[in-house]
Amino acid sequence: RITAGFVHHFMGRIFNSPSEVFDEAMLRPESQDFAMYVDGVNNITEAQAKAAEGYLADGSIKDACPPLQAVLYCMARGKTPEGLTIHAPEVRQLFTRESLLASAWYKERLATKQRMDMMRVSRAIRSLKEFAAEPANAADVRRLGIDARLKQAEAELAEVSKASYLERLVGTVGAEPTLEPIEGQ
Repeated sequence: RITAGFVHHFMGRIFNSPSEVFDEAMLRPESQDFAMYVDGVNNITEAQAKAAEGYLADGSIKDACPPLQAVLYCMARGKTPEGLTIHAPEVRQLFTRESLLASAWYKERLATKQRMDMMRVSRAIRSLKEFAAEPANAADVRRLGIDARLKQAEAELAEVSKASYLERLVGTVGAEPTLEPIEGQ
């Protein structure tokens, strides 16, 4: 429960007079009459619908996982593009682990993770080779075992490049495709 002390302490950082914004009736919803309660629920529902509509309007809904896409559509429009409501078994099934792991959205996250790992290891290999190629670094190359590190990095690149690497990634969060760097950056 949000108390008057909480409002004073935390909301006082935002509002000059937090007790004017959050009066006793708001802090104690059980003291409200039924009409006030319904009005509050309607306000919350309208605010959520407006927020969900923003994801549809700016196209960012395409980046959401399938169950979240369904929820956002249901919040904004009352149903999915397929005409399903939030109560439909097909929508409920989207929330299972199996459904999420089988989705194209998840497979793209894993493929992105693999590409990002390949880029990361390739950059390391380039850096090691550039360091080793510099004649002034010859003593440091031996001291730091750069040749062994290079072989290890090349073995890692071969490993993360395999199709079986994707199978090992199943169950992880993968990587966000919209954040994938462009090769060479």
